[in-house]
Amino acid sequence: MAPADPSLGGKYLYVAGRSTFGDNFDLQAEPDNRFRFYAGSGAPAASANTLVASRWYFVCGTFDTATDTSAIYLDGALQSMSNVGTHLARDSVFTIGASNTFGLRDFLGRLDEVAIYQRALTAAEVLAIYNSAGLFADGFE
Repeated sequence: MAPADPSLGGKYLYVAGRSTFGDNFDLQAEPDNRFRFYAGSGAPAASANTLVASRWYFVCGTFDTATDTSAIYLDGALQSMSNVGTHLARDSVFTIGASNTFGLRDFLGRLDEVAIYQRALTAAEVLAIYNSAGLFADGFE
């Protein structure tokens, strides 16, 4: 994905997910120019690196139901993990590029190959997907 600069105007840029108030399962870029993956009512997993506008990123959020742990990866590398509890927004509609719950969070930029898996990917699987994506700093090959 190639986001606009979320810090301009204090914007939240919604990538994809299901949201309800206090019970989320979504990925977004936030006004501090970091990606966050919310997988419940607890603290989100956040990217350590700040985003640069118009640069392509490979971002992946995982949630392991066995350990109630979420993780976020940026360009194939683990950024952070969070213990989130077992709450997931199962009754809301899954959306891409805009939130069905939180208004004014439309994604300003380009999204490509959004994918959802029925299990948490391992770090090796995330890295393999990143390596096979052909992603470069100036866009796709």
